[in-house]
Amino acid sequence: MDENKIIDFFSNGIKCSFYIFALGIFTSKFLIYFGMSFSLVFWVGKLFCLKGNYKFIKNEYLLPMLLFSFSIIVSGFDNWNNEILDNKYFYSFIFFLIVTNEIRTKKHIFNILKTMLFSATIAATYGLYQKFYLNISRVRAFTSSLAFGNFMAVLVVLLTIYLIWGNMSKNYKFILFVLDLLFLFNLIFTKTRGAWLGFLAAIVVLGFLKSKKVLFIAMICLLIIFISLPNIYTERFISSFNIEYNLKTNSSNATRIGLWYSAIKMFIDNPINGVGYDQYRNAYIDEYKIEGIPPFSHSHNNLLNYAAELGLLGLVSFFYLMYVVLKNLIIYYKIIENTNYKLFYLGGILVFVIYNVQGLTEYNFGDTEPLHFFWFFIAISFVISKFKINNSNSIE
Repeated sequence: MDENKIIDFFSNGIKCSFYIFALGIFTSKFLIYFGMSFSLVFWVGKLFCLKGNYKFIKNEYLLPMLLFSFSIIVSGFDNWNNEILDNKYFYSFIFFLIVTNEIRTKKHIFNILKTMLFSATIAATYGLYQKFYLNISRVRAFTSSLAFGNFMAVLVVLLTIYLIWGNMSKNYKFILFVLDLLFLFNLIFTKTRGAWLGFLAAIVVLGFLKSKKVLFIAMICLLIIFISLPNIYTERFISSFNIEYNLKTNSSNATRIGLWYSAIKMFIDNPINGVGYDQYRNAYIDEYKIEGIPPFSHSHNNLLNYAAELGLLGLVSFFYLMYVVLKNLIIYYKIIENTNYKLFYLGGILVFVIYNVQGLTEYNFGDTEPLHFFWFFIAISFVISKFKINNSNSIE
């Protein structure tokens, strides 16, 4: 068989894998890992065929990713476990490299994003089915309510900025409006307070970056929605600010406070490399258990979880990684002139805000779907930055 045909076969296999991943990101862990795994298989095959002729794209994310990955390995020096070499961060980072090196056209990006939006619509429709037909208290679609809340907050923000400022036809904006409402209702029905707080923080940041008038109108609309909601939702939101340590009357918040306290103690006792990746639960059971609080696999806080499991090395490398992400998003947002692409980076900044604000009360980077979605989104933003996109003011 002709070598060029073999290379084309691997390239097409990678493209199909991306679509499988995009279809599964909101609907199926199996499809997520199926797409990621096969993209790796096809990519390795392509690298083998091209050998030294494969042109890697320079990537400023590589160093912070390597440092964070190194911190995971170092965390196992005192407490090695099989999860260290089989952790989801490695998969996400490798997939990031494949995406940034294999997506070459704008058309491919747009088709992938459309597939992801289709996936989100399926998930959100099922969320309403869970709410109104299955009578599920906290809708979760095909994942957990915490992860689903994260997704809905991200999608509402992204669609809203394109609905207001996007350079597109009225028909497209009408579709976005309908989907925006669908995702907003699902966000409410998840009862995920961390996602709600992340969403509000993103709206505030959006107001300062884009339009204080929009911020004012958005806050009025959200206030009206808040007043109109049943007490079960308003009381749950207000409970976000209850810091009373009482396991009987304030169980959810008190449990988090206890888990945070245990994470801090783990960090103090193991400041360099922590208790080991994915070992929070075991360490909690063995040495740091608090009466009345059952063991969890994480501390319900990104920063404290990294500090506890990976130590100072992991915490610093995570800060460095987030710094590089935010710095690049801000740079691209400032320099790009095309309206729709510029909004994509504005959306990226807001996604960053949502993830890190929710991450104060939830280990969302430890959840499979949110983690892979985040790095796929950042990978797409990196690819877009490499295009010469300033000559047009509309999406192709």
